[in-house]
Amino acid sequence: MAGCCNNMRRGLAYNTQLGGIVGKRIRSNILLIIIISLVLSVSGQLLLKRGIITVGEIHLDSVQAVFLLLRAFAIPAIQIGILCYVASIIFWIVVLSRVELSFAYPVGSISYIIVAFFSRIFFHEHISACRWAGIFIICAGVFLVSITGPENNPQA
Repeated sequence: MAGCCNNMRRGLAYNTQLGGIVGKRIRSNILLIIIISLVLSVSGQLLLKRGIITVGEIHLDSVQAVFLLLRAFAIPAIQIGILCYVASIIFWIVVLSRVELSFAYPVGSISYIIVAFFSRIFFHEHISACRWAGIFIICAGVFLVSITGPENNPQA
């Protein structure tokens, strides 16, 4: 009960020790918002890559870099990719207002698998066994973080 009183004193939106239906609904809502943010972020990455393929390599030490960047910003796939990122940030801010950063940020790294998978499919990128192993090690860490569950943000 001390945890309940401490949470109330800090003005937190809900009590993590409540559990039950209320706790599950809150966790489900947070996870849904995290998933929406991740889908938008991954979509943004894939669209940016799709768009930049048409421009080619950009070297910042080149005089042409400014012109190539301006050309890139005119490509619809890049414009939509940027919009996906902006939308992702909006959802991410909502997530950060509700859970600890130490929970949310590692869970966000699940996008590494998704991006690698779709990079292989859409862009025919070679992904070595060593790179896949590294990605799955990250995911194992994400799993360990996620089973702790999202806690209330003590700064809220």
